[in-house]
Amino acid sequence: MASNHLLSLPIELVLEILLSASSSSARTYRSILLVSKQFNNLARFDCLQTVPIVLEGYEQLNSFQYLLEESPETNKRVRYLWITGDGLTCWSLITSILRSCTYVINLSCSSRSVTSLCTSESFQHTHCTELTLIETWHAWNDIMLTPHGAQLCRQLTHLRLHEGLSPEFPKTHFTHLTHLAFSSRPIREFIERHLETLRPLPALQHLVVTTFWWRDGPPDGSASELLDLDPRLAVLHCRKSWTELGTWRDGVSGGSSIWDQAKRERRSMKVFHGVFKAMRT
Repeated sequence: MASNHLLSLPIELVLEILLSASSSSARTYRSILLVSKQFNNLARFDCLQTVPIVLEGYEQLNSFQYLLEESPETNKRVRYLWITGDGLTCWSLITSILRSCTYVINLSCSSRSVTSLCTSESFQHTHCTELTLIETWHAWNDIMLTPHGAQLCRQLTHLRLHEGLSPEFPKTHFTHLTHLAFSSRPIREFIERHLETLRPLPALQHLVVTTFWWRDGPPDGSASELLDLDPRLAVLHCRKSWTELGTWRDGVSGGSSIWDQAKRERRSMKVFHGVFKAMRT
């Protein structure tokens, strides 16, 4: 069997192969565990740290909570977590899971979940540097009123907001933020106002504005002119095939992250902008 041939390789190489395979999806990780007992023993904990874990709804949340209770060492292996759910039961499970998984690096959740995480007696999520808020309104005031909200903001380097910048965005606390993405219409006045809001961020290097404004067509010349406002700015056209989860998972798995997509879009828009300017002269 192929698995036997693989196991004849040096253990370090086998683990490297399994780690790479597991990072593609939780489904691949589960398939590896089912190959054989030897694979299960090798991959169960070591490979979990590369898996993009997606928990949506009561059944998945409850199953994962059961896993954490049965195998307490699991929580130390969770690095990439997308977690959502509605209703009191789901929120209770989300709170419990988040407080257990203190080694998470990249977290996607609601601001309600962040508020709960930052309300704990002691803040243990010091490894979390990338955050995605997946909701229509971000409750920054609630987060900043918690004992550890400011600390979380200070340690973040990457922040993706599914919606736009709210007036409560705590800009002075993001001292280490290098990458920021949020949604907005590609209108010059809007973008200028956002840039003014973000002026206090000292470390910001990449600014991505995602928009669904052109879903049925490519950006026009006026949109490409927005790039002249700031060299850090990219406007990312979210086409019909776009999903927030899919983009997050691709980025975690070593594929095309939102930042990679934005760089490509900026390059193509710069070319478009040059042609557009030439046509007007």
